[in-house]
Amino acid sequence: MGSNEQGAALLTRSGLGDVPQFSDPEATLYRAFGLQRVPFWRLLGWRSLRRGWQAFRAGHGAGRIVGDAFRMPGVFLLQEGRVVKSFRHEYPHDRPDYEALVGGNVLASNQA
Repeated sequence: MGSNEQGAALLTRSGLGDVPQFSDPEATLYRAFGLQRVPFWRLLGWRSLRRGWQAFRAGHGAGRIVGDAFRMPGVFLLQEGRVVKSFRHEYPHDRPDYEALVGGNVLASNQA
């Protein structure tokens, strides 16, 4: 939900500077994909705090909050303009199975 510049800086720090990006400061796509806002207590559950501690120990610090910290993220695989697989976070500590999202016959059909 930040600016293009903020997104580019984050992607570059993560070694993904060549990945196409877009910015959604008004959270239009978040709402279109059904990504919900959560109550404050979900951000402070023991699992989320534990995951935050693990991230901190791995060298991932907390930066300045950009956008709506209560809006949960999601991961979507699009093919020919349709969502073919998705994962919507319910809690901040949720972790999608990225390999399952991109695996299978969905991508193989494009390579024929």
